[in-house]
Amino acid sequence: MMNYWILALSMLVSVSCKSAYLVQNTDTYSISVNAVLFKVDPFNNLYVLDDRNKIYLYDANHRLIYTYADNTLGKITYMDITNPLKILIYKKDYGTVIILDNTLSEIDRFNVLELGFQGATLVASATDGNYWLYDHTEYKMFKIDPQGRRIISSISMVELNLQEIQPHFLQEKQGKVILKDRTEGILLFDNFGQYMRRFPFQIESDIQFDGNHLIYYENGKIVFYNIQYYTEEEYIIPETQIKTGLQQVKAGSDFLYFKYRNGIDIKPRQS
Repeated sequence: MMNYWILALSMLVSVSCKSAYLVQNTDTYSISVNAVLFKVDPFNNLYVLDDRNKIYLYDANHRLIYTYADNTLGKITYMDITNPLKILIYKKDYGTVIILDNTLSEIDRFNVLELGFQGATLVASATDGNYWLYDHTEYKMFKIDPQGRRIISSISMVELNLQEIQPHFLQEKQGKVILKDRTEGILLFDNFGQYMRRFPFQIESDIQFDGNHLIYYENGKIVFYNIQYYTEEEYIIPETQIKTGLQQVKAGSDFLYFKYRNGIDIKPRQS
């Protein structure tokens, strides 16, 4: 089980925070935040978006190293760190995509509304340098190039009787694309946009995806669901590691991240 745990935890995660205040208590680090989103990359770098539209980047030693703030054009509604050298943030209300480098400096931006996608609710990075987006007015997922040209179009969600979905998670990893809706479950596509199957998991919170496993927190344990063999492995979190009011848990390669209403606790993985 532990060998599986070590392999399965190398992946990305998302975080949101209100301040850069960090406290160390024995083997626990606590960041005082009001987190909206939080993610962690394979190098144990933590990305936090707080309720003031500010992103904080902490390194593997939990030191704050970079920040990003831009209160123009509305709230940041999605963040994709699949490529830590080209971090994508999306502001849905204005259709604005902003690309940041690994120091959280802006290197590019474009507007998907101006490119003809009036109902784009999510935009994420594709591994080939292009972008995935879901457009609810067309009921389809598209891969587009930076100029907005359509490269790939998925099946219509109407054909799947899923035209009412409002997905909140979109990610490509190892040739597979995950589109997650809070009520209708998780849809799996290949990197050519071909629909593969639906997983009827009704998980309210964010998930993690490493290309082979859906990873999520549920009832005191982290579940690793193998999307090829449809099998589950579980990592039970000791009750002593959990405080009252726990909202979400995510897994990094060396640490576990516990999100509470006003903070994030970071604890080393138990071997």
